[in-house]
Parts: sequence; C-alpha cells; structure tokens
Amino acid sequence: MFSAGLYYNRAMSIAIFAMRLLEVMFFVGLVGSAVVVVISFLEDGKELFGKD
Repeated sequence: MFSAGLYYNRAMSIAIFAMRLLEVMFFVGLVGSAVVVVISFLEDGKELFGKD
C-alpha cells in the first residue's frame, strides 16, 4: 500500500514545514519585542529629559 520512502518523505516535508513556520514566528516575535523596546526607550527618554 504505502512504501516506507513515501511515508518518510511526507513526514519529513511536514517536519520541515513546521520548522520553517516556527522560524518565521520566532523572528516576528523578535521584531515585535524590538519595537516594544524602542518605544519604551523613547518614552523613558521623554520622561527623563523632558521639561516639567
């Protein structure tokens, strides 16, 4: 019915797709975190060096 090679190729394709998806999600999260850090830095700078 199913050969071992076909099952391996399909399973490996699914595993590679899942790894690529996790990579994309990781880098999107990393960029989002960097944006939050920059916004926080700018807001803190305004508070520290702004006029009262």
